[in-house]
Amino acid sequence: VIDTLALHDALPICLTAVSPGTYTASFYGVPGALNIRGTLAENYFRGFKRIENRGTYATPIGAADKIQIVRGPPTPIYGSGKVGGMLNFIPKSGKGEGGYLSKVEGEVAATYGSYNRKNATAQVGLPVNLGDVVGGVHVYGEVEDSHSFYRGVYPRRQTLQVSSDLDLGEGWTTAVGGMLYR
Repeated sequence: VIDTLALHDALPICLTAVSPGTYTASFYGVPGALNIRGTLAENYFRGFKRIENRGTYATPIGAADKIQIVRGPPTPIYGSGKVGGMLNFIPKSGKGEGGYLSKVEGEVAATYGSYNRKNATAQVGLPVNLGDVVGGVHVYGEVEDSHSFYRGVYPRRQTLQVSSDLDLGEGWTTAVGGMLYR
């Protein structure tokens, strides 16, 4: 069973509200890994396995275009996996529902809240048109420096993500992306 979420304007989201049998474990206020059927879910980035999140850091989903939640063991194409399920992160890129980006798109947001929460995000999508090669590139950055309800817990993190989708012509396409998370 696969639940696919389209995250065009819904950030942040509550994964557990749309996928039955899942919950997000919270360890001392850190919204950690997704649990499916009582087991930590494995995390994938465009189908490639990520480092296992045991709940010690927030799962970075701010730059997601889609999140696929698979309940039950993954298919053999993903290799051996946990019986509970998996979360596959599909990043925002230069490709939208109607095709590739036709113009520059961007957004900047800042949040300040209770417990000295400070969060800033910025993202830009750029179209690419180099002769026969068309596509787009998306860059996302996020910085958080907050306090917490729990004493001694100060969530600080930085995320930088770059992803692109390109149509090379004659039926060839490529998708490249990466994320730095500190």
